[in-house]
Amino acid sequence: MGAVAGSGKSATLVERIAHLIAAGCNRKAILVLMFNKSASDEFKSRLAKRLGSNAPDVFTFHGFGQRLCSILSQGGLIPNYRLVTNTSEAREFARATLQGYYGDIGEDPPFKLEAEVLDDFLSGIDVLKGSLHQGEVVPSWATKQNPLLEAFPAFERYRHRRGVRFFSDLIYDPVILAREERFIQDLLSDKFDHVLVDEFQDINDAQMEMVRIVTGSRAAVMAVGDDDQTIYGWRGARPEFMVSLFEKQFPDVKRYTLSNTFRYGHSLSILANACISNNSSRTDKLCLSYTNRQTEVCVRMHTHGAGSVVVEEVQEWVKAGRSVQDVAVLVREYGNAIGVEVALHRAGINTRVVGAPCFADNPDVLALRGYLALAGGMQHITHERSGSAMVHAMLQFPTLYLNRSELAHLQSPGVSLCASLRRLSEGSKPWLARLRDEACDTLDWASRQKPDSKASTCMRELLRRTKMIECISKSHARKDRIGERIRLLGQLLEYAEEGQHTIASFRALLDDVSARSTADAAEAVLITSVHRSKGLEWDCVILPDLVEGSFPLTTGTPIEDERRLYYVGTTRARDRLILVSPVDRQLVEWSQAGNTGHPSATDIKASRFLYESNLILASEVGRRLNEGLAPLDGLCADERAAALIMRYLGQSAQKHAPFSSASSAAAV
Repeated sequence: MGAVAGSGKSATLVERIAHLIAAGCNRKAILVLMFNKSASDEFKSRLAKRLGSNAPDVFTFHGFGQRLCSILSQGGLIPNYRLVTNTSEAREFARATLQGYYGDIGEDPPFKLEAEVLDDFLSGIDVLKGSLHQGEVVPSWATKQNPLLEAFPAFERYRHRRGVRFFSDLIYDPVILAREERFIQDLLSDKFDHVLVDEFQDINDAQMEMVRIVTGSRAAVMAVGDDDQTIYGWRGARPEFMVSLFEKQFPDVKRYTLSNTFRYGHSLSILANACISNNSSRTDKLCLSYTNRQTEVCVRMHTHGAGSVVVEEVQEWVKAGRSVQDVAVLVREYGNAIGVEVALHRAGINTRVVGAPCFADNPDVLALRGYLALAGGMQHITHERSGSAMVHAMLQFPTLYLNRSELAHLQSPGVSLCASLRRLSEGSKPWLARLRDEACDTLDWASRQKPDSKASTCMRELLRRTKMIECISKSHARKDRIGERIRLLGQLLEYAEEGQHTIASFRALLDDVSARSTADAAEAVLITSVHRSKGLEWDCVILPDLVEGSFPLTTGTPIEDERRLYYVGTTRARDRLILVSPVDRQLVEWSQAGNTGHPSATDIKASRFLYESNLILASEVGRRLNEGLAPLDGLCADERAAALIMRYLGQSAQKHAPFSSASSAAAV
């Protein structure tokens, strides 16, 4: 079942289960699979309200995988391994694996085995297991993404020696065994009459195979999702699972489309359809508004950053009697929210960042803040709340190989960093003494800077002296995470430059943003990523970073993945959607002409997705539909745009004022 954004798929699943129960199906013969615990808990609550004690069990994929492991281990068919749930233990396991692997081949690991690198390695292992990879030869797509994944076979050997499982193994181990042994597959199959899977667009190969095995020849499978919202490709999700692969696994499929959205009005539906229709890997469907809600779509352009535009929009929202709690600012990357966070704080508007620290408390930014705090001759970091965190961050660029007691001493209030570090370097090995002495030289240099010096110039020199960019490049095995951290620093420097900040003013600004972000605010504007917004909705949604090269991100990410991300972001809004971009006169001309697609991406400033959204046409047709007017009369649009509107009108469940296709075509 293909379900567009806001179409009530969860309600449909609940009613489907209620129908099965009413038809006499035993609740224990119904298997419901969800992707995470929060979704599972919410769905259990909805089922309990609808069916009471007659509700079937609801599992996460991993929870059900654990049940399969338990069944197999009780029968002596699979080892009863211990589940690793502690992050520290998982990292130590990964570290031991990599040290053993590279030691055996006589090489040093290509990255320092610190927390971020170990987490990247473990995530990559999960992706490989999600793809059901086995064997000694690791696929090139995996090692290209993360070179450490060449140690996958060593990881598996070590895992079996230690007798442990990680969360991904709860699915991987029983599925691999069932694929290899037919009698295992028979043992696990045909236990249910009905299998229902939510958010099917997020499924990977291992989860798909688990559904197939459990289904067997007995169960009817109902999968609900939206291939246009497949935004977790980095962990194995592919739109093809809904577009074509489901039918290969389960022949004689009946497709149903939940095309009516109850979340937003016509203008937003038309905008979303216009953009996402540029993707080729998707099922051919339209999002149709089935509500009297008249969602306003507004495009705001700026010349000096999105922050002031966001402030104006939030202030207008509040003036209209609405709450800031109903406003969500959705960004492609958290670094793109720097100007927005600062502008909102300056306007006295509280913010709540979900999914990342406030940018001023980002560890990389904290390191620069620590050095800026030394300007003017201070010998130690005096900031009450984050002084210790600043010192810790500073000492990571570069890593000075401090033990816990040394690090704790240097983080103590009132300690002179430079003097203490020089004492620690005495008696150290020459290479370590040199490293620590260089760090002391940087601390001395920072303390000699005048508070009225240019902040951006100082920070650029600090990046050079601390080798921060080089350290970041070695702190992750995944290039996308390296790029995001480096881009955040670039955004920080750009903001300091544009604001003509001195060291003193920029330091004060960052301190203020940090302090206000942790205030216990009764009401605050939410700032989060588009990735985290999936499944959620707000009355007012602002997308502030619609700049070509930023959103879409044009380095290393497939453009169809980026377009799906834009589709998800725009379709979170109920009453008002604000799309923010730099001034781009070509976009205005393009939209006024009703064109589809976009011109050459090298010639545009605003995101190509704004070009593809048919902004003016979507708003005008939406207005005319709401007012009962002929939707296309007098509008200028190209043939593709007109065809999409005509199709929308033909499929819409709403009643519109009569108009003729001939007159509409003539108007085009």
